[in-house]
Amino acid sequence: MRIRLFCLAILISGYCNVASAILPEQGIWWNPAEGGRGYGIEIQDNFIFVTYYGYTSDGLSAFYTSGGIYSITSNSASVYFASFSNGQCFGCAYQGDPTPNVIGNATLTFFSAMSGRIDLPSGLSIPIQRQLFFDTQPRTNLYGTWHLTSGALGVYFGQALWIQAPDDSLEGGFRGRVIDGSVERILVGAPAEDGTVAVLVDSSPSYYTFYSFEWSVNRWVGRSWTYLKTSQLSGSGLPFFGSRILGKAYSEQGATLSNDVSPVPQVLDVGTLDSVLATRQMLESTGGAQTKSAFAGDRVNNSVEGLRSIANSLAITMTAEQLGAQPYQE
Repeated sequence: MRIRLFCLAILISGYCNVASAILPEQGIWWNPAEGGRGYGIEIQDNFIFVTYYGYTSDGLSAFYTSGGIYSITSNSASVYFASFSNGQCFGCAYQGDPTPNVIGNATLTFFSAMSGRIDLPSGLSIPIQRQLFFDTQPRTNLYGTWHLTSGALGVYFGQALWIQAPDDSLEGGFRGRVIDGSVERILVGAPAEDGTVAVLVDSSPSYYTFYSFEWSVNRWVGRSWTYLKTSQLSGSGLPFFGSRILGKAYSEQGATLSNDVSPVPQVLDVGTLDSVLATRQMLESTGGAQTKSAFAGDRVNNSVEGLRSIANSLAITMTAEQLGAQPYQE
């Protein structure tokens, strides 16, 4: 896990100069217009492997596999497409490896972390997207605990957020809190018109942190800004990436168990917390513009004015909820 995060940090820091590289999210994909078929996608290093489940022309279930090198310069892969025979049935004695039959080559192309296309050897093109079998709403799939890393020039900052519940004062909105922060360290967020997601965090009595990112079920990639509450969002921000730690149910169960066995966690004093955030803000002003993310820069709204408007709107919502004493869980 540590090695994976370190390698992704290198890419985000600018060592990779690809303009708009896409890493498809691993998991189950499908074409919602053709339910009953599906595609399991996994990437290990630069090798992509796909399992297909579907049916033959006589309606019997069938599966196929593909594999090949995935290119982040073309966001595609030319892969073999194979079926198998003489395999082991459940409960039968193992008779050795099944017999592969390479039908031809297929092409996998991805347009975002959540959408793509498969071109089969027969010439059939199938649009595919990440299957959201828990819920189709973006905010429902964001519920849970996330770890975020932002930084540049070899200096990185981490933050753990818990997105807990809907916020119906915003269209598609949600709310939550900072893990192990004081009760005042809350967050609000909502989808933006361009399909990205915006989150505003009350990071300290003096500072906000704003995140704008392309979302997927288990990964966020985008940019972050830290700024004084008496000021406005400005500048290039810092590249950041986020990984899901727990989903909604396990986050809630974990919080219940923690409350049963652990004392209330201590938090940093305000002066120390503001000092850390001031350092982060200074890094944005010196290193943010030099570190455009290969995996986020062109797909996150780069209009500072547009992002500032979104951040200000979220700040108004957050202030109203704080004054109204909305019940954020401990």
